[in-house]
Amino acid sequence: MYYINKPVKAGHWSRDLKTGALSFSDSIYDILGVSIGSMEVNEKNFREFIHPDDLSIFMEEFEKPMKTNSEVEFVHRMVCPDGSIKTVFQQASIVRKNNEPVLFIGTISDISKQRGDERENEIFSNIYPEVLHSIPTGMFIYRYKEPDQLILLYGNPYAHKLTGLEVSDYIGKEFNEIWPNAKMTGITDSYLKVAKTGEGIELEDIYYSDQHLSGAFRIFVFRIAPDKIAVAFQNVTKVLKDEDSLRIRIAQLNATLENTTSVAIQWYDENAKVLYWNKPSALFYGYTAEEAIGKSLKELTLTDEQEQKG
Repeated sequence: MYYINKPVKAGHWSRDLKTGALSFSDSIYDILGVSIGSMEVNEKNFREFIHPDDLSIFMEEFEKPMKTNSEVEFVHRMVCPDGSIKTVFQQASIVRKNNEPVLFIGTISDISKQRGDERENEIFSNIYPEVLHSIPTGMFIYRYKEPDQLILLYGNPYAHKLTGLEVSDYIGKEFNEIWPNAKMTGITDSYLKVAKTGEGIELEDIYYSDQHLSGAFRIFVFRIAPDKIAVAFQNVTKVLKDEDSLRIRIAQLNATLENTTSVAIQWYDENAKVLYWNKPSALFYGYTAEEAIGKSLKELTLTDEQEQKG
């Protein structure tokens, strides 16, 4: 038996077994993707909507009530005029009068969303963990719930390592509940934009702090399903601190070099081009830093010799 655990679109139909006349409710037109009254309702026209690969199943199942006097339940696909494919759940049974079959009745429920969720969850359960557990970067996956909610579905081991968050304690919770200061920093709105538009973003060196976590993060956000986004991130706090420290050291070194008045100091790249030229170098060679940088010492000395010959 197939259990429907979410609200679905459903319609009912009936076929007179003596005349063959078929009728169905307005909801079935909607499921088929056609406007009410736009088609002649008969068995032949209805079968044209059945997915070709499911037609034999459809015919086999619909013969059972006539042979066994039992109700049937089965799932099959239908192809709409626009080319979209829907998954439907059919229930059908025979109505008898004086032990003679007189009416074939049933219902059709559009379970496309539910079946899609089941397949997606199966993929998520069986494939995502195997892949995501091995990624050497933090990864969270959220489900988008209209109008403005993001529900945590998954976090990989690196997400725990980088944030200290016990992911299992927060599964099913809303984004702003997990990250209370994300809204005021604009992070929430950035994530929601990706969920709504499907356009991925990169957030560089985002600083975030709350009672549980503080640091700088480099973040990539992208949509992986119509209602899911993935957030890949790295904690770059140490990197930025090291960069800041390096910038300070370089500034201190430059100041030291600029204040050196008795020693000519130059730096060259791998092609022997001048990268740095201090004041004593200018006095010794007769070229300012602006004139020397980008040239080789050989080019500078050759210019001197040419001038002397001239």
